Order: sequence, then structure tokens, then C-alpha cells
Amino acid sequence: MTLTEIAPVHSPEILKINRDNVEMLSPLDEQGLAALLDMAAFHRAVLTDDGTVAAFLIALREGTAYQSVNYRWFSSRLGHFLYIDRIAVAEAFRGAALATRLYEEALAFARQSGLSVMAAEINVEPENIPSLTFHKKFGFSEVGRQSLGGGKTVSMQTRAL
Repeated sequence: MTLTEIAPVHSPEILKINRDNVEMLSPLDEQGLAALLDMAAFHRAVLTDDGTVAAFLIALREGTAYQSVNYRWFSSRLGHFLYIDRIAVAEAFRGAALATRLYEEALAFARQSGLSVMAAEINVEPENIPSLTFHKKFGFSEVGRQSLGGGKTVSMQTRAL
């Protein structure tokens, strides 16, 4: 498996993975993905040997026009940061440590960029136990919670670099 920057050719597979995980992410269409990638400071896909997207991660720095309520929450509280907007692994590739590989790359990017904090939100209602466990392993801790309505609440978490 190889790690690469997300390119337009990857969009259909990324959108499918996003749709398959939408209850833990948020909806995304082709136009939204293109806009998100234009704002992103870091975006990577893990490709199989045949070029299939197995996983992806999209992250933004401070100071973008991104209107996500969670991104705005961090923007109002943090200075310079890398915000993990979304990470997802296709079901067939879960358990292969692809999310770990993507996060290690994001951490390296954040450090090389001179940042002192990474930020992410994790669903606590409905509870996303695998993501909570994963982020704890990477040293993230809760700095607040935010209710998004419709029975959805997220744990706002950061990790010092």
C-alpha cells in the first residue's frame, strides 16, 4: 500500500467511503470535496497495489474559510493548529493500521510545519468507541463537548505536539 496526496481521480472512491461512514463523519458531495481539498493543508489517501483508495485523511490549518461548526469551535480557541476534518477507512481494509499510518503522517506534517497542537472531534452521541480509543492512543484528550443537534454530540479533543 502506498500513501499519496489525494487527486481528483480519487474523488469517487473517497465519496463512497465517506457515504459508507456518514453517520460518523458528515455528508460530502463532489463539489464539497473539491472545496475542502482546496482549503486543506494536508490530504492523503492510502492506495492498494491496484490503485484503489483504502483510506483517506483531510486536515486543515487555522485561518481558512471552512464553515464547519467544529472547525470554527477550534478556530475560536486555538492559535496555530492542524484540524483533522475527516479520516475514514474502507470497511474491507479495517484493522490494517491504515488510520495509524495516516495519523503518523499528519503528526509529522504538523511538527514540520511548526505547529504545537492537533485537533479533532469524535462522536460521543452516537458513541464512536473505536475512534475514541484510537485518539486516546495518539495522546488526544477532551477539551470540550459540542452538541450538534439531532442527537449528535462530539468530544472536542486536542493533542499537544
